[in-house]
Amino acid sequence: MYRRPEFLYFDLGKVILHFSHARMCQQVADALAAPVDEVQAFLFSPEVHLPYERGQLSTDDLLTQLNRRFGGALQRSAAVAALGNIFWLNAPIVPLLVGLKSAGYRIGLLSNTCDAHWQVATQQFSLLNWLFEVQVLSFCENATKPDEAIYQRAAEKADSDTKELFFVDDLLENVEGARAAGVDAVLFTSVPALAADLRRREIHFRY
Repeated sequence: MYRRPEFLYFDLGKVILHFSHARMCQQVADALAAPVDEVQAFLFSPEVHLPYERGQLSTDDLLTQLNRRFGGALQRSAAVAALGNIFWLNAPIVPLLVGLKSAGYRIGLLSNTCDAHWQVATQQFSLLNWLFEVQVLSFCENATKPDEAIYQRAAEKADSDTKELFFVDDLLENVEGARAAGVDAVLFTSVPALAADLRRREIHFRY
């Protein structure tokens, strides 16, 4: 039996926006005149990837490490562009989101993301600020999905309880983490399937 949620959360990457890590690595490598495989290994190393995504490593600190590691002189604005200009809109989901917003439902973002990615994404896609009244971002919360802490924080920011939340994510481990925290979560496969999941929960909107 499904229950009608009080608040609807959406993942960002591969749900709202598509992205390419390969593009990011190539852009950073080009900016530093460095081998792309070495840049990729650095950016996704345990010392960099999760700390940056959790806000434990700042963009300035990351830039310092990049320049030191690859002998570069990359400036902050160029680094943010190289790291963050990796997104394109999942256009089919926009009518669904607008339909929910127009029908008065409360919607938010719950995303593992970093400072540079968020800076560029919000510059390029204004809908991220006007559609979503709550934004739970890993680099701001010092926590990442699928850890329970970020789902608890999502409930707090929605002024609700985890059992009153709905969440959609493209990664099964994040869906399972949300469910373990008491959230009604589903795996994103397509926009029509998501619309059907919402309607099963008595969410009625124009789409």
